[in-house]
Amino acid sequence: MSFNIVLFSDEHIETACQLLAARHRRMQKMEPLIATDLLSPESWLPLVNAMRSGSQFGGLAATSDGIYAGHLHWEYADTPVESIFSAFAPPDSVKAALDGFAVEPERPTAVRALYASASRQWNADGRGTQVLTAATAESGVLEQLYGLGFGHAYSVAVRESIVTMAAPQQTGIVFREAVPGDEAVVRRLAEDLWRSYTEPPVHMPFIPESMPELCARADRYIADPATPVWLAERGGRAEALEVFLTPESDDWFLGPQLTPEGAIYLFWASTAPEVRGNGVHTALLNHTSRWAHSLGYTSILLHYLAASFASEYWQRQGFRPVVHGLTRIIDPRALYII
Repeated sequence: MSFNIVLFSDEHIETACQLLAARHRRMQKMEPLIATDLLSPESWLPLVNAMRSGSQFGGLAATSDGIYAGHLHWEYADTPVESIFSAFAPPDSVKAALDGFAVEPERPTAVRALYASASRQWNADGRGTQVLTAATAESGVLEQLYGLGFGHAYSVAVRESIVTMAAPQQTGIVFREAVPGDEAVVRRLAEDLWRSYTEPPVHMPFIPESMPELCARADRYIADPATPVWLAERGGRAEALEVFLTPESDDWFLGPQLTPEGAIYLFWASTAPEVRGNGVHTALLNHTSRWAHSLGYTSILLHYLAASFASEYWQRQGFRPVVHGLTRIIDPRALYII
C-alpha cells in the first residue's frame, strides 16, 4: 500500500478527530478505567488544535487513495540539564505524544511512511533519540514500531485504588504523611530513586545538576496539599516514600485522555536501598491505596521504566499498561544526512 505524506492542514482536522475518537473507544474497551468523556470526534477538536499548535514544523498527515490514514506531530525535547526530567530526555531528543501519533488500524504500514518522512528531518537536525507513543490497544502500530527498531522504554499503567496485595508481614512500621521538617528525609529517598535509575539493567545517567530541582520539589511537595507525600518509617527511620499528584496539582502533566474522573497519579515511589525487597513498599502502597480510596479516588496511575525490575513489581501489584513509549536511538554517524 502506498501513501501520500503531506503537511497536516485544516482539511485533516475532522478526520483526525474521528481517528482519535475511534482509537480512544478501543482503548476504553480494553481498559475501562481510562477517561470516558473523549469518545466522540467533537470532544477531540480542542486537543487536536492544541497538538497542532505545539507541533514542530506543523506535523504530517498520511493518505492512501484519498483516505486519511494517520498523522504524526512531534516536538524537540530541549530539556535543560537542571531539570529532573533531563535524564529521561537527552539533548538530541524528539518525541511524539499519544495524541500526536495515530494511524488507522486497517492501514498500519502508514507508520513506516510517516516515520520515514519525519525522521529524515529529525536526523538532519541531529535528533537521534526518537520517542513515539502508542496505546497498548494498537497491536498493529506496535508491531510496525518494533519492526522499525523501536524498543519499549516506558509504560503508563492504571489500576483500581481499592486493590491491595499480599506482602510479607511487617512489624514496627508507621505510615504517615510528611510534614514540614521532613525535608531531609524526603530529599534522601527522592535521590535514592534517581540513583536507582543508573543501576543495571536500566543504565540511565545520574545528573548532579538536576538535584537542586529535585530537592526544591521535595520541599514544595511537603507543603502543598495537592501533592500528598507519604512515608513508611521503622525505628524512627523512613524506609519508603510515595509522592502523589492530584489533578489540582500545578505539576499534573497527564493529558485528558489518560485522566479519568477520580484519578490520582503516583509520581515518586522510592525504597531505601538497604531494605528493598522486604515488602515495606508494598505495605506502604496498600496503605496509600486505602487512603486514596477513602478520599474518593477510584484509580491510581503511574509510569514505569520497561527495563527496570520495578516494571515487574508494578504489574504484580495489579497495574495494567495502557500506553507504551518506544525509543529508537540512531547511530550518530547516520545523523545530519538528508
